[in-house]
Amino acid sequence: MPNRGRYKKMKLLGQSTLNGFGNGGEGFGLKQLSDGRRVLFVAHESPPKDFTVLDVTNPSRPKVIQQIDLPHHQIRSNSLALVEDLLLVAYQAGLNPRGGEEGAGTCYGEGRSEHEIQG
Repeated sequence: MPNRGRYKKMKLLGQSTLNGFGNGGEGFGLKQLSDGRRVLFVAHESPPKDFTVLDVTNPSRPKVIQQIDLPHHQIRSNSLALVEDLLLVAYQAGLNPRGGEEGAGTCYGEGRSEHEIQG
């Protein structure tokens, strides 16, 4: 049984409106950069934004440092994962004419070009 008492001491340190696109929550990734800064990647649940990058080095003052738009508005970011220097974003779209849901993903990497993968 989990110890619920320890969570009573948690308190809100800071928050962000994500520059008015506060529909984040479909995935998070945290990375510490070589200069010591901590950045948080937040996927968005609906268009027009794909994901937002925040500097959370000072958690009481998270700062939006970049926002990426979706390729088009018929999809949403379904999940986000950060694996070393790769940021992976899976997309979910509406039903396609052949039946089933269309899906796609994007892979971002430091110093690399963007690669699309279809699924």
